[in-house]
Amino acid sequence: MTTALRTRKRYFHAALALAEMTVVAFARMQGVGPKHVYAVLAGRESGRLEAEIDAFIAARLPQYSELPERRNKEDV
Repeated sequence: MTTALRTRKRYFHAALALAEMTVVAFARMQGVGPKHVYAVLAGRESGRLEAEIDAFIAARLPQYSELPERRNKEDV
């Protein structure tokens, strides 16, 4: 797992804690199963779910969008 993926996973779990949610609850909101969420966090490509995860994190932890790997992704 790359550093960027580990960082995203840590921020996602922090955002879940701030929202007082579980991965299961987040997955249900997105219409997917928790295994799919974990697969995306581990690197599986899923444009929609990746965007939803990033938006969820950014809404609760604004500093997430300022990370170098996030800024580079947005510039491309």
